[in-house]
Amino acid sequence: MSKTDREICSAYAHQLQDSGLVPEFSFAVTAVNAEKANRSAVCGILSVVNSGKKDNDHQYLWFLPLYLLAYVIVERVNIGAEYHTVHMFMDDLIPFSEIFVIPYLSWHIVTVAMIIYLFRNDREVFRKMMQFFIVGAIMSFAAFLIYPSCHSLRPDSFERDNILTWIVSMIYLVDTPTNVCPSMHVIGSMGLMFAAMYANEKLSIPAKTAMAVTVFFICVSTLFVKQHSIVDAVAALPVSFAAWGLSFNDASPEVGDKLREVMSRKNIVNLPNAITLLRLLLIPIIVRLYLGELYAGSFAVITMAVITDMIDGTVARRTGCVTDFGKFFDSAVSKVLIAVLIICLVPEYRWMWLLLMVMIFRELSQIIYSYILFSRYDRAYSSKWYGKICKASMTAVTAVLILWQNIPRLAANLMIITCSVIVLFTLLMYTRMYLKVVWGDDYPANVSAVSRTLVISLWVMVMIVALCLHDRISLSAILSYTPSEPYLAAIVMLLMFALKTLSVFFYSGVLFLANGTLFNLPAAIAMNIAGALVMMFEGYFIGNRLAGEQLQDIEEKYSQLRGLVRLKNERPFVFVLLLRLLKMMNYDIGSMYMGAARVKLPQYIAGSLLGILPDIILYAMIGRGLGDLNISRTAAAAIAYVGLSVASMVVIKLLADRYDEEETRH
Repeated sequence: MSKTDREICSAYAHQLQDSGLVPEFSFAVTAVNAEKANRSAVCGILSVVNSGKKDNDHQYLWFLPLYLLAYVIVERVNIGAEYHTVHMFMDDLIPFSEIFVIPYLSWHIVTVAMIIYLFRNDREVFRKMMQFFIVGAIMSFAAFLIYPSCHSLRPDSFERDNILTWIVSMIYLVDTPTNVCPSMHVIGSMGLMFAAMYANEKLSIPAKTAMAVTVFFICVSTLFVKQHSIVDAVAALPVSFAAWGLSFNDASPEVGDKLREVMSRKNIVNLPNAITLLRLLLIPIIVRLYLGELYAGSFAVITMAVITDMIDGTVARRTGCVTDFGKFFDSAVSKVLIAVLIICLVPEYRWMWLLLMVMIFRELSQIIYSYILFSRYDRAYSSKWYGKICKASMTAVTAVLILWQNIPRLAANLMIITCSVIVLFTLLMYTRMYLKVVWGDDYPANVSAVSRTLVISLWVMVMIVALCLHDRISLSAILSYTPSEPYLAAIVMLLMFALKTLSVFFYSGVLFLANGTLFNLPAAIAMNIAGALVMMFEGYFIGNRLAGEQLQDIEEKYSQLRGLVRLKNERPFVFVLLLRLLKMMNYDIGSMYMGAARVKLPQYIAGSLLGILPDIILYAMIGRGLGDLNISRTAAAAIAYVGLSVASMVVIKLLADRYDEEETRH
């Protein structure tokens, strides 16, 4: 048999093993006899195996009724069991909203659609997705039996009576608030997202991005319809990760060879890894000292651990012992240290839950990224500058909170929230690095498609929610949503400004009034300026990304717009100022128009800010007057607003006459 024949038969033998229908001992026999086999015979065997395998795929569909049967059985078995209530303080910050029952129910539609699509177009990914569902269900049912859970988050009554609240009431009637941790809804959604990411090229990049956005809203919807606690959603992440490893993960002989090389004795037994091991052994000492309220001693041992983290890399480089195992071991020990410190502080600082959750999400994502890069591209996940900043910030924050027990609560919460933002930023940067490797030369085009799809998807969903909730947005409603702590109120208000831009329909003056009511006058004006900048940049970016080319085509096609286009090109500042002062179009639509029109950013910001400055100041004064119940101040601010509006009209008229005179001269 020729070398080519041997290679083909060897490949066929490996395909037989990968098919899963030939036992290991049969694979060994097949591999040995491959040299003697006739190529046509092997081809015939493979065709039979593959056809049988394809025909048996429909058996996975039995999972759906069996899952429902198993769920009912678990519910019956747990009758009379001692249920543990799942709850955390952040659950109370999330209001009930029946509008989210739409994405909640869409999970069933999307699941069925994905099953049908993959069954017809990508059987391999179909099998992996169904295996993910099976593994996730088994692990969840085991958790339900070992640790029966429940929650008491559902509202006793609904404030509104509509079709959506009726649907929610039916869901409550059918689905009891028991056996909720981990969330099966979140696990199933993660399976759909993994399947979309692994699907063949027939599923385009925009379609995969839209699936990711849909999965995000499905997971969030479980919290807003009060079907799950945040704890349930977070607990679903490690279950999803384990199910991914057992279903979507392709373990090949090549990966095993790489792992054996990484785990070889010469890569493990060296001085840098011994220093890292010392840091690992210091962790129980830190915990013991902290629980014994020896905070200074705990801080001192943390400092020793940080020093070992600083020197092990230097020692590895100077001794020539830089290995993939050493990189992994050093990173893993640092993550364990930080996670233990965070868990120790959770009982003292409730916002530590936020940092713990974002850390779990980031670490699970990075594990998947690392494995794929290692198995498919033979690349180890090395630490970057942003990863080092993230590690340093988390270590510093936890160490300071351990040492300084009487730190002001506001300062502690600000440190924790800032650290959480840094963790999310780091995840974004690592995702960017991962996609650059996976997409290669297609990275710029794919990033453009992803960003465009993300913006459109989020915009559409927020607009739908805004239309359904428009009658509930009022000054009193906004004030009821904002926390009493000033810094949290500021964060919530800035988020409302961002959502307002996406919704388009809400009037920004309501938010300006709310700031005037919540804060003192200087702080209210500063918050209004910050909110206006959020709206300016967000609207400009959306228009620039989505409609730039289309607007240019319209301007070239219609001659009636030439005067407006000329003013925009020659005097962008005056153009923006007139548009804002005249209020000829909705504020957000105007921002999107100027982004699409490619107005230069400095002139756009300056003109917009100057044009909206009267609203910013006067609404803050009116809101402050309402907050202090000072009628005279409110009336004076309203009169001043009217006066400024009239003055703006006069200025606009003078500018328009001057521009007409210049046009006549030309």
